[in-house]
Formats: sequence, C-alpha cells, structure tokens
Amino acid sequence: MARKGSPRPEVVERIVSIKTVDGGIIRGKINVGEGNRISDVLLTSEAPFIVIYDVEYPINVNKVLIINKQHIIWVEPEDTPVQDA
Repeated sequence: MARKGSPRPEVVERIVSIKTVDGGIIRGKINVGEGNRISDVLLTSEAPFIVIYDVEYPINVNKVLIINKQHIIWVEPEDTPVQDA
C-alpha cells in the first residue's frame, strides 16, 4: 500500500492465459509493474504466488485468483503492455 504523499506505483497490466497442472486454462490480467516483463514476475520474483485479476474461468468471471507458481505449466501473453491512466 502506498503511503500518503508518496507516488503511486506504476501499474502495467498484461493479459495472459495460464494453463495449470490440473488442465485448467485461466485468462486474466497480471500487473508486471514498470519495466518488468511477464517472465520477470514468474522467474525472478521470490514470491511463490502470483495474483491474477479480471479472471475469466469457467466458474469465475471478473474474480481475483492467487495461484501458486508451481502449479503453472505455461503462460501465454495475449497483448502488449497497457499502462493505467
């Protein structure tokens, strides 16, 4: 959470499709931040989970999912970065 008076962190959303080990495919957005790539979020971040929002999944629409990186088989980017206005 940003402190009062501190600049808001840059939001750079990427739309991705993610295949999980159970065979499910999840489509949604991840925030890669300014200057980062999807691969940076997945490979260089020490956090074991990633947050995916505006999710499209058979039983969840416009939800937020927190996924363990160890349960991801592949990630496919579907767009170019879009900066928050």
